Amino acid sequence: MVVRAIGESKFFIRFWYERKQYKKTIVAKDKQEAKKFADTWKGQIASGRWNPAKKRITFTDAGERYYRDYAVPTKPRRQALDDFWKCRRLEKFFGGKSLDEITPLDVQRMRTWLSDQFKLGDVSVNRYHQFLKAVINKVKLWGLYEGDNPASKVALANERPFWRDRYLNQDEIGRLLRVCHPVIAPIVSTAIYTGLRKGELLGLKVREVDFKSETIMLPKTKGGGGEWVPMPSELAEVLTQLLVGKTPEDLIFNHTNFDNRWRQTKKDAALPDIHFHDLRHTFASHMVQITGNMAVVQKLLRHRKSEHTQRYAHLAPQQLKTSVALFAAQIKAIPLVPDKPKSTEIVPVHNSQANPAIIPAA
Repeated sequence: MVVRAIGESKFFIRFWYERKQYKKTIVAKDKQEAKKFADTWKGQIASGRWNPAKKRITFTDAGERYYRDYAVPTKPRRQALDDFWKCRRLEKFFGGKSLDEITPLDVQRMRTWLSDQFKLGDVSVNRYHQFLKAVINKVKLWGLYEGDNPASKVALANERPFWRDRYLNQDEIGRLLRVCHPVIAPIVSTAIYTGLRKGELLGLKVREVDFKSETIMLPKTKGGGGEWVPMPSELAEVLTQLLVGKTPEDLIFNHTNFDNRWRQTKKDAALPDIHFHDLRHTFASHMVQITGNMAVVQKLLRHRKSEHTQRYAHLAPQQLKTSVALFAAQIKAIPLVPDKPKSTEIVPVHNSQANPAIIPAA
């Protein structure tokens, strides 16, 4: 049996069994682990448990199919490109491993490798973990793989400690909009008024804005399908001026040199700590404080899971108090403490034949 290192964490395995040669390149922590894999593989062959006719697909093939046949046709361009780079990074780790060779331990080691190799935090590592899970689920759905999904058996890191709760108050919103660069001012205004994500805004087309119904249609969203968001009349006036001379397929916003202009705007507004995504938090936070209705805010943010919206629940204490007060007002006719019943006492009856009787006190 030959077990030879051919690169960082990569090993070449070759052995003979019953006059037939078997060889493979695998990813392993060290030579000892590679040798253990080779012994297991040879044991499967010897016992007849290894079936080369079984559907086998490598992560590289699965990732390419996912990107080509799913990400590109269905996702916004930025998200599809992000998936492309996730594929490339994970290929370096899994190499030529087929999906049925990837174990939960491999997934856990992948998380550690991403953290050490690329200095990624828990939240970013979770995105790669979820991507791996999505790729395997998709090729299973397509009938290209029949095994378990090892990514489903490893827990994600808790992201709650990393959630940002920064949002702009009314004074900060005013400061930001007053100094905002005129080219990106409509983008910033739309983010504050609708809670749309940056990628959704920069990819927004003329045909996706309906001024008659005052709605914005989003054909491809992070949540999956097409959705719509309401557009207040104040925002409609801003967007109308941007559509002059444009065709339905044109982008609404000019985002040339966006990052530099956004950075300068934050500096001029004396708000260096804010992120663009904080404008979405600003929309959500003010909506919660105004309405107190978490279900409505979840719908406006297009969150698939209610727990994502619950991060804003602490901003609605007054609405909770108001709800309790309204409830109390409706039932105020019902006494909180029941009237005391008339007291009774046992009065003996002077009759040797009679039992003591309970007679209401005077």
